[in-house]
Amino acid sequence: MNKFVFQCSISTDQLNLIKDFSDKMQINGDAVVQFDERGQFYFLCSKESDLQQHYTDDNGWLITYSYPFNSELIIGQGLHENTTYAGYLHTFEDKDKVRMWNDILDFAFRSDFHRVFFPMENYFKGFLKLDDSLCFYLYDYVPVSRNLKASTDLKKTTNLLFRMKEGHVVPLTAKLFSLAMSRIYAITGKKDNSILIPIPASTREKHMQRFSYFCHLLSERTGIKNGYNAIQIESDRQELKGARNVDKIFNLKFNPSLFCDKQVILIDDVLNSGTGFIQIKRKLMDLGARSVIGVFLVKTIQEE
Repeated sequence: MNKFVFQCSISTDQLNLIKDFSDKMQINGDAVVQFDERGQFYFLCSKESDLQQHYTDDNGWLITYSYPFNSELIIGQGLHENTTYAGYLHTFEDKDKVRMWNDILDFAFRSDFHRVFFPMENYFKGFLKLDDSLCFYLYDYVPVSRNLKASTDLKKTTNLLFRMKEGHVVPLTAKLFSLAMSRIYAITGKKDNSILIPIPASTREKHMQRFSYFCHLLSERTGIKNGYNAIQIESDRQELKGARNVDKIFNLKFNPSLFCDKQVILIDDVLNSGTGFIQIKRKLMDLGARSVIGVFLVKTIQEE
């Protein structure tokens, strides 16, 4: 038995979506799952339940982490794609128990008691135009080299950025990107004629480590064609992050047959000066791309 309780009224279409979801999620054992319109969910379930097998990215829900709450229960957090409603699901009828489990989740995830290792915000924080192209980013970033006292949010962002550079936590980063992109009509409205292309790293090894699996997952989740091979690195070069008035694409080979007459979604981990983005964008347009949009994990805050 899955029972949903909502924090506001919902439409018939939303109810049908919930019913479809509920039919897939017939959880054995006790569980309470809270979900919100920000794309996050929290759960407390008995160890004998099969909730963690049901809540997989195949269903659009990704468990980012979980751990034992006690000898009988598991508690955890994740991301979901049904961001039009908020409420909770419970699989048992005991009202006092439902209330207590909800209180536990509120205390664990909505108070200062809990410390998450990565940011879970999945809306684009900001956007700007570079060379007349829209660029979106998820988080503000201050480089560690500035030796500033980092806030908790900045520590989370820095941790996620470094993990992405190393090719780790790929399901999480791909999920954050896909959720944020799903809210931008300039992207979703043209996704059938779009292609995802990562901005090349400085070396072949770093590029493959950072973007190969990431682009595959992001393509699956957004329904946008994977253009990982649209730009190839012919030779490694030194890092040029933040450098201006430097040719950053001399070592790259472009494959126009993959992006000609398409909207290109250029992806990278960090937006610094924007020089690399602009150079690649102009080359893509010269070779036949219809338009270019930039999507970044973080944007570096410039020093005053």
